[in-house]
Amino acid sequence: MVERLEKIKRDHWRPFIIAIDACLGLLSSVGYMTIAKGPVQPGAAVQKKLPAIGDIHMTGIVNVGGMMEFFVLQNTRLHTVMNMADAMAKGIIKADQMLPKQERIPSFFEALKRKNRTALL
Repeated sequence: MVERLEKIKRDHWRPFIIAIDACLGLLSSVGYMTIAKGPVQPGAAVQKKLPAIGDIHMTGIVNVGGMMEFFVLQNTRLHTVMNMADAMAKGIIKADQMLPKQERIPSFFEALKRKNRTALL
């Protein structure tokens, strides 16, 4: 991840990074998504030492936290994760489309379409 961040900063002028991660939370919060200013600390639930990333971050609460986090993450329903990822992607695309044209040139999503990478959308 460190190498990828360095490459992004090297290859892009003033990149705005939206970090997206799954997280654990309360049973009543499973299925909820959050968005906040500042970086996310990926891997925190399973004590991974990864760099904080993002100008803003989105998280999807995919399962219950509190004990045996690694086991819980490994047994999280993929359907839940995929539905949240789809909802987040659609939200990002909608936000990009709502920006004034001068603020979104070149649009990341339009650039993907020009390169025939619409499978990501």
